[in-house]
Amino acid sequence: MFLREAEFVVFDVETTGLNPGKGDKICEIGAVRVKKGEVVSKFSQLVNPKRETPLSSINIHGISLEELAVAPFFEEVVDSFLEFIDNFFLLGYNIEFDLGFLNFELRTIGRKPVSNIYLDILELCRRFLNLKRYNLFRVAEFFSLSSEGLHRAYKDALTSAKIFLRLIPYLEEKGFKTLEELCNIFGSGRSLLNSDSLKIKMVQKALRENLKLKIRYYSFSKREFTEREVLPQKLELRGKKYFLIGECLLRSERRSFNLDNIIELEVV
Repeated sequence: MFLREAEFVVFDVETTGLNPGKGDKICEIGAVRVKKGEVVSKFSQLVNPKRETPLSSINIHGISLEELAVAPFFEEVVDSFLEFIDNFFLLGYNIEFDLGFLNFELRTIGRKPVSNIYLDILELCRRFLNLKRYNLFRVAEFFSLSSEGLHRAYKDALTSAKIFLRLIPYLEEKGFKTLEELCNIFGSGRSLLNSDSLKIKMVQKALRENLKLKIRYYSFSKREFTEREVLPQKLELRGKKYFLIGECLLRSERRSFNLDNIIELEVV
């Protein structure tokens, strides 16, 4: 599905500290579901962390001890949140932090971690914007978005979603068409739709039958897509990654292509 038509969830958590392994807990979850560039539903829930919240954390998010004392526990709200995110692509600003807390809390209550394909909006900003600083406040300011109310989970999720939507023209300019492509290159979706095994089979077919391959390839060094015709010579495993080795017919030279970065592949 094209970027402007994609459906996805952006989420954020507020916490009592920075390290779940040292006892820090989620105290708020916020999320928005976006479809075709519009927010279609939202999720906002305070969570009782079952521990004292340090003043340093309260000074950041502004959630009072009184509010948290009467909030439901994580295990009482998690099912409604998991239902909200369903199997949608998950996006977030520095999403590894939020997912780390979410999955730690899930494991603590004997539940499986979430397995949604996810993508970090912060990484995209660093790759495609030329700014001095990339915290949520600065990027929101760059896109003329209000920073009022940030450091609350729902507002951070909503602002992150708006930032991603503002990024779409930049991504399209570099040749990205779909959210699947972004997740394949920058997110956790490298095995999306079992793509590697399909690519391997197509390369092997071309090698057996001495056929050419038409590929659409993302170059990290040039930050752009190129389309090439390649006469494959071999498929090489380097560590855990497969590389297509062959003659690139564009310049009649031997080239090596990381299979992960081949977004489209056709036997011709």
